[in-house]
Amino acid sequence: MMLSWVTLLAVATAPSVGLTLSAQLGKTGTPPAVYLDVVEQELVAVGLPVRRLTTSCAGARECLIGVARTEKLAVLVGVTIAPRRKQTTLDIEALRPDDGASVAQLTFSVAERLREEDRRQVHAFAQRVKDALPSAPLVDAPVREPERAPPVVVVSVPLTETPPPPPVRVTRSRAPAWILLSGAGATAVTSGIFLGFATDGRVRVEATPNPSLVPRPEVEALAVRANRDYTIALVAGAAAAALVAGALAWLFTS
Repeated sequence: MMLSWVTLLAVATAPSVGLTLSAQLGKTGTPPAVYLDVVEQELVAVGLPVRRLTTSCAGARECLIGVARTEKLAVLVGVTIAPRRKQTTLDIEALRPDDGASVAQLTFSVAERLREEDRRQVHAFAQRVKDALPSAPLVDAPVREPERAPPVVVVSVPLTETPPPPPVRVTRSRAPAWILLSGAGATAVTSGIFLGFATDGRVRVEATPNPSLVPRPEVEALAVRANRDYTIALVAGAAAAALVAGALAWLFTS
């Protein structure tokens, strides 16, 4: 019986926490009340009294903070529900009305129903909300101390806010590098083909048994074609090298 009275006294003196549906960005197969019930159960499980509220703030932060101040709440927990094809994203945030700060936040996605892993995340969120609230003052009964006893010193340790999550590192796509390498390969093949044409033309000119018997216009035409093919092969080779350099720069630079 004494334990029951102590439990009731702890709940009565604990800061009041409000719970509301901040916004619903589309229809879901699961009613929003199911998600709110789970959040309420986990808040109660860590020892926080919960008041379910109905607001029309549509996710507006200032509106939610105003409701929390009007209701004289220590914290207002808002749940935003956003369906995404086969999944539903839940964004849960606890706002402190005194300064409008966010004391805890949780975002995760569910398929059809909340799993045990999701409940553990919500429970951890509820514990962070409780840790961010000021503790109820404790009243100690006066105790007679013997003479020359040292005085009792009560040291209060300030609560620290939960650090923000580390930034998410976004990895760049490698598709542009593969496109550049493909272009480099095609250009290298083109360079090789024209280099072969140029070498063949030069060999034909140099392999003529008696150049004086070959008409000069034909010899000049072969030389012009060989020089043109050498030029095209050189330009294509340089372009292939530039494409390879661009692909490597894309892959190995941030």
